[in-house]
Amino acid sequence: MSNHSDDFNQKLVAFWCDDLPPMNDGLRILFYGGLLLIAVFAPVVRPHLGDSPLQAPELYSYTLPEFFTMEGCMKAFGKTWMTNKRLRLIRSVCMIAWIGCIIGVGGIWSPIVVSICMLMLHGVVVGCVGTNHRWYAPVYTMLALALSNGNGVYSVDHYFSSRYNSYPFSKLNNPALFTSGFGRKVTLVSVIMTLFFGGITKMLNSGLKWMDGSTIGYYVNEENKGRWPWLKIWISKCQPLLVFLSVKTMILELSSPCALFVPFFRPILLVSASIFHFGIWLTLHPNYLPQTWCYILCTNYHESMKYHTPVNLVTLTASWGISVFLAFSIVCALMGMENWPFTSIPMYSYYRDASYSHMYLKNTKQARCVSHECINSGGYPIGWSSKWIYLWLSDSAGNLFELDDLIVQNRAERGVLLKQWVRMKNRIAARDIMAKSDLELLNFDSCKSKQHPAQTWLIEYANIWRLQNWSLPAWTNHEDVKLQFGVRLKNNSSIALAFTSWMTKRNRED
Repeated sequence: MSNHSDDFNQKLVAFWCDDLPPMNDGLRILFYGGLLLIAVFAPVVRPHLGDSPLQAPELYSYTLPEFFTMEGCMKAFGKTWMTNKRLRLIRSVCMIAWIGCIIGVGGIWSPIVVSICMLMLHGVVVGCVGTNHRWYAPVYTMLALALSNGNGVYSVDHYFSSRYNSYPFSKLNNPALFTSGFGRKVTLVSVIMTLFFGGITKMLNSGLKWMDGSTIGYYVNEENKGRWPWLKIWISKCQPLLVFLSVKTMILELSSPCALFVPFFRPILLVSASIFHFGIWLTLHPNYLPQTWCYILCTNYHESMKYHTPVNLVTLTASWGISVFLAFSIVCALMGMENWPFTSIPMYSYYRDASYSHMYLKNTKQARCVSHECINSGGYPIGWSSKWIYLWLSDSAGNLFELDDLIVQNRAERGVLLKQWVRMKNRIAARDIMAKSDLELLNFDSCKSKQHPAQTWLIEYANIWRLQNWSLPAWTNHEDVKLQFGVRLKNNSSIALAFTSWMTKRNRED
């Protein structure tokens, strides 16, 4: 029994530590240097403040407290420690350690510090911008590389350790785990799991019908998304191509775990995934360059070389630990968990056909269906259009003035980013719709006496918006003006979820 156990442990350590070569100077400089540039220049891709962990201080400073949310495991840390000054300090420490990783100084401590700082800053960013899936894989990669020392002959550490025996960051002092391929194998697992979880979630939320092309056609048809409008139009008009892309996407995502066991399949998968991400950027807007950059660590550039990491307490603990964590992550994905830092990659996973429009919902049945999807996804309005839910000022004369553009305007010193605002209003709408009966949805007067989620939320947030120095039409100063929150339906009809007076007694006195 002991021999079988020892043999299994040896194979487990070899799977995690010897499958890919250790980190080397070239990959270290290329990966850390390239990802730093991508992170620093994120505001160019996601104006006006960016969305990388390095923009956490600016994002937190800009976001009004009422719009900042503690997501997932961040709730365990609370908000008391979170100040702009501390976030800037964490970023400064992260940047110093990151540069240390590039030039190869600090031994194992530089990547450890970078990984901890990136995880903390990413948690803050998620609370400011909502889901931030394009940075999950890079953060996971940083955590994986915390157990990898790639400081070879082209590093500051090597220069000093070769001249001074007492140099504290000599690579010779590292445990075998840190000089193995463990960090790169965990990176491979993390990027593959983001692909695989996406496929699992599509199957769980939509089943095989996701591959009929309708869902991709729906999302590609959305205006103001993607870089090549002509490509969007061409794809959306070609049903066989939509079916092909849908089937190809599902095959790519569900077959991705094969790359863990078949090295020959890795370059094929990673190149295909890179093309896949590029196509998403051209037609659907999300930019997965940060994740794509991590792919450079995930293939073996020296096929003929063999590695043998010793089985000891450190390597065995790390191998078992990451195996258990991987199993737990798969269970979370099967449960559809979207709880930072865990994700099931739920984007585009819910089925959409020709009955759905980006401008409105068809009827109360469809509104209840998408609300159920949102509640089922842990409160994340996956697949919701930003146009479905309205917030406007109205009066008895039939005047309407929408407030979305003013709420997310970038000219304000503080406010809320569009992505976070859309997620918040959609989430509230979903909760409210699920809390009401069909009669209450169709007749607002029937539930006036009850405090449903949307009504409570609207009254609270109306006090914030009344204080804003907005340029509003003159008619909004009248006493009969109402702030209305609801759902757009077909044929210019709507479901009113909540009302409140816009002009309070204090406003009139001012």
